Amino acid sequence: MVDGLRRALGFLTVYPLRASDAWTPETLGSSMVYYPLVGTFIGLALWGLAVLLGVLFPPSIVSVLLLVGSLLVTGGLHMDGWADLRPALVLMGTLSRYAMVQLACFSPYARATGGIGEPFVRGIRLEHHIAALLLALGSTLLFGGLRGVCIGVLVSLATFGMQLYFYQRLGGITGDVLGATNELNEALVLLLATVVY
Repeated sequence: MVDGLRRALGFLTVYPLRASDAWTPETLGSSMVYYPLVGTFIGLALWGLAVLLGVLFPPSIVSVLLLVGSLLVTGGLHMDGWADLRPALVLMGTLSRYAMVQLACFSPYARATGGIGEPFVRGIRLEHHIAALLLALGSTLLFGGLRGVCIGVLVSLATFGMQLYFYQRLGGITGDVLGATNELNEALVLLLATVVY
């Protein structure tokens, strides 16, 4: 568990990994279990930063500083839009990272020559997806309640739509598709949060 969480942190944030770490499809696939949890950590860190900065600066400055904070935490891996809905920051981090797990678990890899996303897609198993789903559901209920779960269902449906689209266009997914899915779902969560909250 600790090793998988550490690997997920290392891939999704600037948390340093050991040079001796073995990056195999099995270790990368199993680390995806913890993507929603890492997303929750990222969202909570940004929420705390938003509260702190909100005391010191006007909202427009806070938005810019949150963007900088996201860059510092994630290394700019998946940039996104921001809103002044603090629980939505947690939902955004959790649900968009879970969507990557959903897509990787139920999609073939598109490139015959391999790529950065290949070991994740080939290494993830159904039990990894179920564990990630339970973590995402727990976090979503805790920070978003039933409204958050409704947003989560819509994000999962949108991800399924993306899966069908990329399967028809590419024959599967790639690492770029996983990243794009994350970013699109971050924006979708923020958009939906403005409607339901």
